[in-house]
Amino acid sequence: MKIILTQDVPNLGVIGDQVQVKPGYARNYLLPKGKAILATSKKSKELQHRMQFFEKLRQAAIEEAKGEAQKLKELQLEITKKAGTGGRLFGSVTNKELADLLKEKGFDIIRRNIIPYEPIKTVGNHTVSVKLHTTVKVDVNIQVLAEAGEPESPPPAQEDEALPTETPSTEDVAVEEDSTEELG
Repeated sequence: MKIILTQDVPNLGVIGDQVQVKPGYARNYLLPKGKAILATSKKSKELQHRMQFFEKLRQAAIEEAKGEAQKLKELQLEITKKAGTGGRLFGSVTNKELADLLKEKGFDIIRRNIIPYEPIKTVGNHTVSVKLHTTVKVDVNIQVLAEAGEPESPPPAQEDEALPTETPSTEDVAVEEDSTEELG
């Protein structure tokens, strides 16, 4: 079934794209949600008008995303996490935490659109990619700090203290032998 997208649909296309999808996907999801319209030859004139309209919508969305990208590029985010020795975090910084942090700063970004270049598991500066539109991505700097006042980690146990070794003395063995003779 041929449809024209009226909204950006992840893994399918952007506004104005004419795509071929399975009929059930179109009838049950895309058409009722208003994410697409049917591409029929009967409506060719209306279709051309709508294509121009969709292109204007798409350009407006791209311009808005570029403005938001400029604001994000200038933003320096800081997050505080528990860390152990050597700056290793207990766990890692997740997309959900970053999305919540961005929401506090006034940016409403879905966590799926935050893509770290590598897992954030250490204290320091890191960069993540934020996808604002299908054509607009921006790199955001994040500084991960260790929590203050928390002990980094307990000191490693020394072998002497960790496993006390008791060797029976000859006197203890002799006492045990004497006690068994009296009973028997």
